[in-house]
Amino acid sequence: MPWCVSRCHAPIQACTRPSMWCFGVRNLHKMAETWHFDAPPNDAFDKIVNAVQKLADEHAEQFEDSYIAKKNKDDLFIQVYCFTPGCQYLDVVEFRLHPDQESGTRVEAQGFSSGFWPAWFPGGPFWNMLCCWIPFSDSHLNKRRLEVIREGIDVPVTSVPKGGC
Repeated sequence: MPWCVSRCHAPIQACTRPSMWCFGVRNLHKMAETWHFDAPPNDAFDKIVNAVQKLADEHAEQFEDSYIAKKNKDDLFIQVYCFTPGCQYLDVVEFRLHPDQESGTRVEAQGFSSGFWPAWFPGGPFWNMLCCWIPFSDSHLNKRRLEVIREGIDVPVTSVPKGGC
């Protein structure tokens, strides 16, 4: 379970996204993909939510301190907070679903680290804003998270990488 301070700072860091402000630096700790489902958007939304919820049990090393922070079926948006074990760095995974023009659903999936300082650090969101230019790597953790979520969905999903490491 994420620490109390981490849970308080998480919405601020997820909203401000200081690690995403600098173009060259953000690619070190960001991964984005486009997925295609052969299902309507509401069904795809439910499949993603179910996959994220069951992954906490099956992949504890990547999803132990993770939870769905926002899910809005009307806007077809899902946001997941993932805290790294020990240090409590906040990584955010987001899914934006769009009806595909041909058939099915197109999903814009991205995972990114929210900042250089851990979420529990006193004044962490403020310090992360000041340190937005510092390069750091996520050791491909966001890429692995997206892969694990995509593979955990119980319908066929095709993926096209968009960017990041």
